[in-house]
Amino acid sequence: MGIFTDYVDNYKDLVEAYNASGALNYDAYVNKYSDLASAYQATGKPDYNAYVDSNPDLAWAWNSGLASSSFNQQRQSTPITKEEWGKSHWEIHGNKEGRYMPIGFSQTKAEWGKTHWENHGKWEKREVPVEFSKTKEAWGSEHWANAGKNEARILPGAKIAVNNNGSVYIANPKLIGAGALNRYTGLVNSINNASSGNYPSLINSVKNTLDSTELKDFIQNNGKDVIGASYTTKISLWDPITQGAQPPVGGFNANYYGGSTKGGQKALQEWNAAQSALSLGGVAIPNLDITKRYTKDSYLHWYYTTQGKAAGERGNSPVEESSTAPYKYEEKLTDYEKQLYRDQVLGITTDETGKQSLVMAAPQYDSEGNLINQADINTILERTFAGTISGEDARREKQLGSMAQDLLKLSIDELKKAKQQEASLTLLSQLPGYSEIMNINSTLANSIIGDSGIGGILGLTGDTKSYQKGLESELGSLTGVTSNSTIYNWQKWFDETLLKKYDDYQLEGKVFSTEELNKLQETAKEEIEAYNKDKTLAKPIYLEIAEKYKDGTRTLDVNNAEDFKKIMFYLDQDANKAFVKDFVDGYLKPRFDQSKSMDEFISYLDVKENEQNVFQSQTTINKLKQIADLRAKTFLDLMQSSERALSKFDPTFYLDPVTNNTKQVGAEKLKQYQYQKDLIAEDFEKAKAGIVGEDGINWALEAYRYGYEGTYQTDPRVFAKLHYQAKGSTGSVKDPATGNSLLLDPAQDILPYDELQQKIKDFGVDMAARREFYGGAGFMKFVTPEEFADAILSSVSPEDNKEEWEKVLKSIGLEGQDTTVEQVKQYLVDQLRTEEAKNIRESIKYLNENEEELNQKTLGVTYIERPTDVKKVEGERTVLYDVFKNAGYGGSEDEFYTEFFPDVDRTEQQVISNITSKKGLESAFGDMENPFQAFSGLSGLFEDDTSLGGAAFLKDKEQEQEQAAASQSSYFKIFEDEKEELPQKSAAATSFLKDFTSLFKGFS
Repeated sequence: MGIFTDYVDNYKDLVEAYNASGALNYDAYVNKYSDLASAYQATGKPDYNAYVDSNPDLAWAWNSGLASSSFNQQRQSTPITKEEWGKSHWEIHGNKEGRYMPIGFSQTKAEWGKTHWENHGKWEKREVPVEFSKTKEAWGSEHWANAGKNEARILPGAKIAVNNNGSVYIANPKLIGAGALNRYTGLVNSINNASSGNYPSLINSVKNTLDSTELKDFIQNNGKDVIGASYTTKISLWDPITQGAQPPVGGFNANYYGGSTKGGQKALQEWNAAQSALSLGGVAIPNLDITKRYTKDSYLHWYYTTQGKAAGERGNSPVEESSTAPYKYEEKLTDYEKQLYRDQVLGITTDETGKQSLVMAAPQYDSEGNLINQADINTILERTFAGTISGEDARREKQLGSMAQDLLKLSIDELKKAKQQEASLTLLSQLPGYSEIMNINSTLANSIIGDSGIGGILGLTGDTKSYQKGLESELGSLTGVTSNSTIYNWQKWFDETLLKKYDDYQLEGKVFSTEELNKLQETAKEEIEAYNKDKTLAKPIYLEIAEKYKDGTRTLDVNNAEDFKKIMFYLDQDANKAFVKDFVDGYLKPRFDQSKSMDEFISYLDVKENEQNVFQSQTTINKLKQIADLRAKTFLDLMQSSERALSKFDPTFYLDPVTNNTKQVGAEKLKQYQYQKDLIAEDFEKAKAGIVGEDGINWALEAYRYGYEGTYQTDPRVFAKLHYQAKGSTGSVKDPATGNSLLLDPAQDILPYDELQQKIKDFGVDMAARREFYGGAGFMKFVTPEEFADAILSSVSPEDNKEEWEKVLKSIGLEGQDTTVEQVKQYLVDQLRTEEAKNIRESIKYLNENEEELNQKTLGVTYIERPTDVKKVEGERTVLYDVFKNAGYGGSEDEFYTEFFPDVDRTEQQVISNITSKKGLESAFGDMENPFQAFSGLSGLFEDDTSLGGAAFLKDKEQEQEQAAASQSSYFKIFEDEKEELPQKSAAATSFLKDFTSLFKGFS
């Protein structure tokens, strides 16, 4: 495209005039549309004359007359024409020979196209191509030369330019028509006369001066750049150094101001908006009054200078240093503290997997009471614990162990004798003839009951057992054969044999070295001297021993070395006697009295060192070690939590560390805290008054520097942060006592050394108090599971303290269940009992429920027979048995089902009992109050009615005896494979409830 083509296109009237100079081309019109071209072709017809003429061989044949002569002879009429002959040839030969058939049209394509346009095309929105005699470029050039240059028209192209002085001039007047020249002259004058600060007005002037065609041409030919280049020469740049205001401290920071303040964000928005603030011919252009006068940073600075500073906005960021900024401060244990606490204070170790542990080395003593593992006790915690256990404690523990082992061996040996005796009796009772003698009373009683005819009645009432027992007793007086089932009297053995052993039991006396005696003698002298001065003090034991064991009539003299040696001998002798007495009264008797069998008694004695507990046997030292291990875990937890702990700057603590400190710290630290409190209070008063103190600190400037200028004079917590960053953390504060630099404490210590040391001291005091409370017997008081359960549950009420009650239930795995206090107690008792204790009690309970005899015949020779074990116990009864029981049946439920319904499934009856009632049974089987009628009705439930007849109540004697013999337990068989050696650890340890280990620490 050329300049004159664009010229024509820029003016609508010229475009219309040029288009009017063209002629319509109907031939091109038909070719333009395929449907018209096809329609025109359809109007044509075959031209047979042209067909003949276009084929030379046909034309020669026709022209020579050869082709027409034969046809003419045949027709004998009008001669054939060329068209007729051509048609005939085409139809017979031509279309098969692939010849071309010319088409003839009645109208030319242009004639047909014109007719179609006039009749159809112009209504169908078709277009007829136009043919121009001149190109648009030539036509436009001719128009500009003849008319346009004299009119208010312009040719495309740059028309104004700017010189080196910034003045604008018309560079190409030939492109401007005479009618438009005045507008361009006015435009140039407006640009040259524009003053700085009026760029938007100048742009409006351009838009108002030029018409739309001229404005479009102006933009396309960089007219806006010409204006900008000229206008820029009139703008003076804003100088931030000479014109910009600075913050109170430091220089202006545009990045901070634009991103952190309200005014800066507004200024940044204005700057961004200025980049396309104006519009010229639909094109966005910047406001040069802003974009050329300022840079982005200088505009933000200008805004801060003219508006932001007066509004109190910051011009730069507060000083931020990781070591001093309060919000970045973290209080935590130092590496030195961690290493000190771990290695020297507590003794925490870490294995290869990273698991931490704290195991205290307990003191170990030789037979003389001398500490033998001093090297292992190397931490403060271990030394503190070692101080609560003496060599005398270890000596008593060994004595206890020796006596307990001796007691265990005696008890096991005696039990073996009893079981051998039981086995012998069992064997004899099975020998022919001997069994008849042994069971003569039972045999006679059975005969009398059966022959008398009252057996059936007794069976119905359930009195068979009691009646037979009484009858056997009376027969025994006649036959001379006793029915006593006791094989071994354990209570008699305990009273007359075992306890007698300890009447004159002698423990090995302690041997004192000369050095020990000298130290003890000096201690004795000091105690006696103090007593002589103050008689309100307790009389020293040495004086009591000296008077008790006189040498004839002479009182032993503590100051005499030989006498003092005797005093210590007698003192040790009395202590040994007291220890033996404590062993009998506090160790031996409670365990035997609690035991229901010798197996249970032995289970209380046979306890390994690492499985000791108050429910069996436990030494005082073992108990102290156990508690110490629990405390050790709390120290480990304390250390681990302290190492993980992080605390931030605490303004309340910083202002007044004296009042707000809750940790155990030393006297020097407390003095520093007081000085810190007073110093900050004094500086706060200076800050509020605007006074610069002797330290030269201007708190107003420091407040701005660190970003606290808003409320540092009114809010103590804000001033605390400012003070710490400007002064407290810098080292400029001097310790009044030493003159050294002092860093003020920004937060309470995580774990001060003094506090940890105090916790260890408290631990030592607690251990010493417990040792004193446990006494010098060397062993812990025997605790029954019932006592322990009562102690645990005494202060917990499901109604008054639901939260604690839920904790108890959760600890034993019963959370979320409707559980009573009695059920929880029974659960604890069952879990804490030894297996031996549990088994014998379950057997006793079962026999009591079934009203069976409690003796060594029913429970075995290990049972310790006591009348107090016999109790009336009502178990859960089935409805069927309950009906007969209420009607007068006196037998047990087992007897009832064995004698009356041996084929009934007890479990089915228990299910029935849960889903039915007595009334339901009565409706089905009649009067259930009458046992005979009830029995008759229930008989229909079973297939074999004869099994429930009267004869079933009276069993055959021989069958009964065979069943009785078969049902007798043989302890001989049970122990026939028993090896003659001391048993290993009893099952008691495995039954001990490990989940309750943590509960022991509060129970003693």
